Amino acid sequence: MFHTVSLRLPVPRWVGWSPHTEDCAILNTDGSVAEAKAGFGGVIRLHDGSWVQGFCGNLDGAEIIEVELVGIFQGLRLCHRLELAKVHCQTDSLTAVKWIQEGVSPCHRFANLVTQIWELLSLPWNASITHVLRECNRCADFCAKMGLLCLDRFKTFSSP
Repeated sequence: MFHTVSLRLPVPRWVGWSPHTEDCAILNTDGSVAEAKAGFGGVIRLHDGSWVQGFCGNLDGAEIIEVELVGIFQGLRLCHRLELAKVHCQTDSLTAVKWIQEGVSPCHRFANLVTQIWELLSLPWNASITHVLRECNRCADFCAKMGLLCLDRFKTFSSP
């Protein structure tokens, strides 16, 4: 007796950075840790993908979640300084997004940093944060790796 087996193969899908449908700035951030160095970085683009600004920097001996949070904080702070009215922040750190959106205990190790990010998001501008897949965040990942080698604690660059 034969049995028919039906296999469901996953449908391939395109994964990568995509232009946004709204007229806004897109901030992608990331963090990277190697040995005793930790780097962060990010890219700010307009909704159509055109370059606004990039940044990178580093910390000594930080954990990956800390450097992810610092990258988000520095990126949002830069967007605010650039007076961008509407910013959509994307990061591949689901933990960071969850902590920022849901909050952490005041006794949490990174409570001050999470609060600073939340305060930036609460300023009178239109800013939000969401999680994206790592494959959608490659430019920010590159900037974070540059941060590992950066001689400055924080550096901006106006062209790719």
